[in-house]
Amino acid sequence: GSKGVEHSTNPMARALGQTAHAVTVGVKASGASTGGVVAGGAPVGAGIGVGQGGLPSNTGPHPHALPAHVARARLPPNVVVAHQEEGIEVLHLFSGRTLCKMLLPPPGLHVDVNGDGVVDHIEAHGSAGGDGGGHAAVGADGHAVPACWAQATSGVPAREHLFNGSICRGASGVTRHGSRHMNGEPSGGYAANAHVEVAAPAVLRRGEETVVRSLRRAVKDMVFLNSRGEVTCYTHAGHRRWLQRTEASWARGGGDHASLTTLPLRPGGAVEVVLAVGASHATLLTPSGYKLASLRLPAPPIAPATIADVDGDGLHDLVLRTRTGVYCWTQRSHPGFLPFTFLLGALILGMSAAFVTQLPTADQSGRILRSTDYDEGSVGETPKDR
Repeated sequence: GSKGVEHSTNPMARALGQTAHAVTVGVKASGASTGGVVAGGAPVGAGIGVGQGGLPSNTGPHPHALPAHVARARLPPNVVVAHQEEGIEVLHLFSGRTLCKMLLPPPGLHVDVNGDGVVDHIEAHGSAGGDGGGHAAVGADGHAVPACWAQATSGVPAREHLFNGSICRGASGVTRHGSRHMNGEPSGGYAANAHVEVAAPAVLRRGEETVVRSLRRAVKDMVFLNSRGEVTCYTHAGHRRWLQRTEASWARGGGDHASLTTLPLRPGGAVEVVLAVGASHATLLTPSGYKLASLRLPAPPIAPATIADVDGDGLHDLVLRTRTGVYCWTQRSHPGFLPFTFLLGALILGMSAAFVTQLPTADQSGRILRSTDYDEGSVGETPKDR
């Protein structure tokens, strides 16, 4: 039942499949009656997925049978992938039985950022006393980390240290870069960052990566948001690409629902943008760190932002729950912008040509002639010449 999962390119799905192989043998009969097997091979994060396996046993050979991957895509969902604080758990949709689970160290983001097939752990730490008792924060590798610091490790459990880096500006406005300490001993930090909070990190897929790699194996960047509204982007190798100051900030203790996410502007789009949501503003940033749009929120949010195509125009919209109600911001496409630009350029060229042809004529000595200086009998002869 889990063979399709074991050969998946998704590292989390492959690890789950290795755990689920023995479990799904006894549950496969109940899954067959629902139109599919029970091992969840859908990408982690799909919520409800379909196991990657064969068709039900009552489906015999047919001269016009669909390809296997098309047939699997049309099967009804039969598993639920639950994201919990301790990790990921796969549940059988119709019986509620736990098929398999994968423990992941909280908090942080668990994703393959460098495309090597191994799960990586991305963490963001705010003030050193983040636990409320004044104790230093501890990363996934068990080492203490300074305030306003990002850390990336790899492996389940974490065995390899990828990089460290600061995600805050210093008191003088300068950001110190972190270094790749392979022994997991970070350095740096700022005393001015002792009371900075951070949101959960997110990964940003660049558009050019989809050309040479699949969506699962693409190399991704990591973005971080702190309570000052500063958004920092790091590569998978630990090099800071950009840091942008936005209005998506919040006061101390008010960042329960501040969020940072990435999304394509249209469903299935190759290029993703960054959405940073604070207490009073939300900001959209391009993959290069430029501000795309800034939204003023009518009230502080009480839940993470929801991204969906609400009006069915093929563009993603933003839905946000606040203290005063649910609000939606929609995108508006401008299909006639390119033709309008072309016509405007042609009009400017025409006006320039007309202006050049209407310039006043000069005589041989370079003196500009007026219309009253011309004689009907001799063009170019002035009254003084006569």
